Amino acid sequence: RVLDLAHKAAYRSALGNTVFLPKYNIKKLGSEHLLYYVKKNFNNQNTIISSVGVDVDTLVHISEDLNLPNGDANRAPKSKYFGGDVRKSKALDSTYLAVVGEGVSYKDSQSASYAVLQYLLGKGSLMKWEVGQGVLEQNILKANSSDNFAVSAINYNYSDSGLFGFLLAYNGKDVSSVLKGAVNSLRSPTVTETKVNRAKKQLIHSLVSASESSVGVLENITHQAVTTGQVIPFEKLIAAVEAVTVEDVKKAAGKVAGSKLSDRKSVENG
Repeated sequence: RVLDLAHKAAYRSALGNTVFLPKYNIKKLGSEHLLYYVKKNFNNQNTIISSVGVDVDTLVHISEDLNLPNGDANRAPKSKYFGGDVRKSKALDSTYLAVVGEGVSYKDSQSASYAVLQYLLGKGSLMKWEVGQGVLEQNILKANSSDNFAVSAINYNYSDSGLFGFLLAYNGKDVSSVLKGAVNSLRSPTVTETKVNRAKKQLIHSLVSASESSVGVLENITHQAVTTGQVIPFEKLIAAVEAVTVEDVKKAAGKVAGSKLSDRKSVENG
């Protein structure tokens, strides 16, 4: 929900439209609405059929048996990044925040640099009880280490835009110092050769791990096919990461730092 409203603050329309159904509309939703959605979207221009370990002939037969109707491909409206601030008060035990700036689309030549920057900032603990491995966690620990928190860099790449920032959960009373440390990580991250090399190794490890199981491969190729219309082999993805330089990451960090940040916040009542 936090990330959903962060998109709303950033884009307002298109990518800013919520993926959640308002409660007051639940009773109005009937079978005719679902059937209309299926008829409009499940056609031969919008459907991806992917598999691992199945020969092409069998896959063709499966697709023919589905007998998908002819139709038009969905065309998503272009999204313009605006930036903004959304705050919502709810009865929660912790404070949840998403702070994002404008990122890049998956078509951008610098998309691999943003992926490395995400790992440099930190995607949460990679090992049990591991603390302070990413720039985000290190800066927050310097600001306040007395309360529990969880933070992870986020990087969303779409066809014509992207979001880059962090998601933070905090159960203390004063979130300002923790938030300041995290925001400083976006505004002026420490980008060194050592940190970049570590981030690249972590990202490559993630890609290799995803390629070690049939489920991981299937999820990856399906996601790529749905979002980009093509599938890039793991070897090329890894090569793109290996080609990222320190200057590339600094350039990506500079663009994020210079963009207007968008904020979405849920705070504890009482």
